[in-house]
Amino acid sequence: MRRYRRRGGIHHYGEKKPGAALPVLMGAAAAAVCCGLYYRFGITAVFFIGLGAAVLIGSIVSLAYSKNYDMLLVYSASAIVCTAAGYALIFLALARWLPVDETLYWLPVFYLLIVETAGTLVRIFSGSRQLKNFNRFFLAGCIILGTVYLGALIYLLLAPGIRREPADGSMGWIPFASLSEYIEDAIRGVGDAGRIVEYIVPRILIYVPFGFYISVILGKNTVILRFPLILLLPIGIEWAQWQFQLGRADIDDVIFGVIGGIAGVLLYYVLNAVSRACAGRSLLERESTRGSFGWR
Repeated sequence: MRRYRRRGGIHHYGEKKPGAALPVLMGAAAAAVCCGLYYRFGITAVFFIGLGAAVLIGSIVSLAYSKNYDMLLVYSASAIVCTAAGYALIFLALARWLPVDETLYWLPVFYLLIVETAGTLVRIFSGSRQLKNFNRFFLAGCIILGTVYLGALIYLLLAPGIRREPADGSMGWIPFASLSEYIEDAIRGVGDAGRIVEYIVPRILIYVPFGFYISVILGKNTVILRFPLILLLPIGIEWAQWQFQLGRADIDDVIFGVIGGIAGVLLYYVLNAVSRACAGRSLLERESTRGSFGWR
């Protein structure tokens, strides 16, 4: 049988390349589920669990149908557009009886995060080499999510009007001074040990996504740039809080921020190691098929 070349790979005459029809329909179905769950339950655990399950099923079906990770981006975009159209046509007309919750503005991030997670897990545990263009899908998702994360982080830590610790224009230069007080109080029995966890864990976790996303976006050839960037973000935020009196700046936040960024880098390497162990390849292994992204 003769073959012909097209951009994106080699196809046989008479062979129909899967299109975007099913991913678009699955995106519309996810949007319908979203609208129905919100109308029935509002912003509750049932809403997020049900919507998460619908988006996950749509992701798996779209990928199994198309064999191409690009279709997951089409699916995500369709779900977001259809959801926005549904609220514009239905809920805005019913705003007097059913006001739109501000949490709904984060639904595009929720959609993309689930699709990105589902596509990554399939890549790691399926071991299939028939699924194409994962690198492009994963990189695009990380750029979008990383941009949203960075914007939200800067807004929450620096935007005026956000409730924070009292801004007194000072800078805590003594490392672990506050942490030492919490530990001493816990030892004397006058403080709760839970305050130690509440002090440390959020300051670390808030920077973990940053370390992960810069590891993905910068690539393996720019390892030397990771630590300066991991150090630069918490220093810049604490400096801005101190300089513009937007919160109480503390050297502890820089230290724990660096620890969180390093943890994010390690998370990427752990994910890469799991991919090699389960699928026999790196997470972002260079794809040999013509037309693939070929980033790594």
